[in-house]
Amino acid sequence: MKLSDHQIAEQSHQLLEGLGDETLALLVAVEKNLTIVAAPDISWEMQSVDTGLLRALAGRSRDFLVVEHTKFKEYRILISARAYGTALMATWMLTASPRLSNDIVRAMRLMAGPDSRRAVGGELTVLEMIDLHAWVSITRLAFRKAIAELAKDDDETGDADTLPDFE
Repeated sequence: MKLSDHQIAEQSHQLLEGLGDETLALLVAVEKNLTIVAAPDISWEMQSVDTGLLRALAGRSRDFLVVEHTKFKEYRILISARAYGTALMATWMLTASPRLSNDIVRAMRLMAGPDSRRAVGGELTVLEMIDLHAWVSITRLAFRKAIAELAKDDDETGDADTLPDFE
């Protein structure tokens, strides 16, 4: 999967001190939390993500847990965990890639303003927007719960401190 900067709609990062060796544990915990919620139409898989063909060929790709919704094909949630020494960087990103069919629907909307005709998601109804926000919130919840579980496990051994979120 190719990722470019303009595709990122929202992002959240958290640095966890002393958990650098827990990259896989974080992703497994996110998957477990998504399974517990059991929301319909949501699927996920590990994928290699790069920022361009040359970088991918040079081996500069990273593994992400990619979460998709069958109704919202323009959107993907990317979750990663990467060790930086003894610290663990946990990343959650909402990405959007315009699709031609939705571009046509947005352009044909008579009552929409010029900005919403170009905006990704401008073709969604109010009810669809509620469903989109529910899906995004579910993935964010699974991500935060996974971080809390790892931090709690490590707090019991007295090793890690969690640094605040930055966006």
